[in-house]
Amino acid sequence: MEDFFNEMSYQEILNRFDIDPSTASGFTESMVHDSIVGASHYFGLPIPMIFGAGDTTGVMSMDNTSPFDDVLMYNFSELHDLGINDKASLDLVMSHESIHRVLSATKHDYGVWENELACDFLTAMRAGREGINIDIFKDAIESTLGGSTHPSGNLRADFIQKAYELGQNQIENDFSVEKDLIAFQEHLDYRSVDIEVCKSTLLSLSNEMFADSHNISNFVNDKDWHIKEAQWHTERGEHSEANEHIRSAKMCSK
Repeated sequence: MEDFFNEMSYQEILNRFDIDPSTASGFTESMVHDSIVGASHYFGLPIPMIFGAGDTTGVMSMDNTSPFDDVLMYNFSELHDLGINDKASLDLVMSHESIHRVLSATKHDYGVWENELACDFLTAMRAGREGINIDIFKDAIESTLGGSTHPSGNLRADFIQKAYELGQNQIENDFSVEKDLIAFQEHLDYRSVDIEVCKSTLLSLSNEMFADSHNISNFVNDKDWHIKEAQWHTERGEHSEANEHIRSAKMCSK
């Protein structure tokens, strides 16, 4: 789930939309449509110019100063593999994508990790205000390993929980993006040391992973190799493959 289309033309993007999308998640197109519309309205955005099922989940804008030409793509199988399986968690995924649109149009200068954490934070603030259950969404996020483009799942879950608690203490119509981003910045500052340590650890692991990725015979049935492979697939949005390696890692002995 990310702002991933920046270097692509509209035609290249359109080629990534599915004609016959999988419904393995149990969601229908109308359910996703309602979640997208609801999130767009909540954050004061126009409905994306183009949206539909495709080969991944993410958003883009050809004009980063405006939300009026945004494209939003979602992938049913990817959502299913992440564990997104009810209306509440679907609403929160679409909130996360909508905040990418907000941050792009308002030119907030965050790094890639901070951008993802901001989207998680504002999503959970909405959930707290509106009484949307965060359990499935938070568990799905927490299960991800993280990498160069996304923070670790446990760090993201911390931001989600903090924001949800803040949102619960606010009235539903007491909302502005800027006020929520002030609260986000406070928590970002509070966790700054943890973020840098986590970032250093994950990037170091990523470098080792790429160096060792071709030496598969040295790591067969080895817990570390499965963890590295799980991270590699997670960074590419291949959550089903990542989960297989996580399960294998749990069965391995060092």
